[in-house]
Amino acid sequence: MARNAMHFDHVFKAPREAVFRLCAGHESMGAMFPGKSTNARPSTDPDWPDGLGSIRHVKMGPFPPVVEQVTVFAPYERYEYRVIGGGPIKNHVGIMRFSDVVEGTRLEYTVTFDGRLPFTGWLIQQLIYPMFAQAFVNLHKTLDR
Repeated sequence: MARNAMHFDHVFKAPREAVFRLCAGHESMGAMFPGKSTNARPSTDPDWPDGLGSIRHVKMGPFPPVVEQVTVFAPYERYEYRVIGGGPIKNHVGIMRFSDVVEGTRLEYTVTFDGRLPFTGWLIQQLIYPMFAQAFVNLHKTLDR
């Protein structure tokens, strides 16, 4: 099966710390995506409960929650997660890279996944791409003040 990928590259007029905290915070993710995200299991680092190893539940509409686990956590630089349960996809990995630019902060966000059923990945990508694109509109509204 073919791997599906989406890549987003945006610059925000905000400091890197603010962009990172908003994107990497389980509950603050609501500023980006629809639905509700909650920390189901905090990391072992008391300074970063949403950090490495933490698990979040992302609930959208009447569907069961998608369960995601943070797999790489480098504060203000890199944040990676993978879906470990729920949803119509498998092998879902999200990678966020944060860097300073003259205008503020650059966020590169890459999402890869496979459809759980053969030949469904492309269709799923067509359905979720607008949600991710809207997430960046929401982030700009929140951060570019």
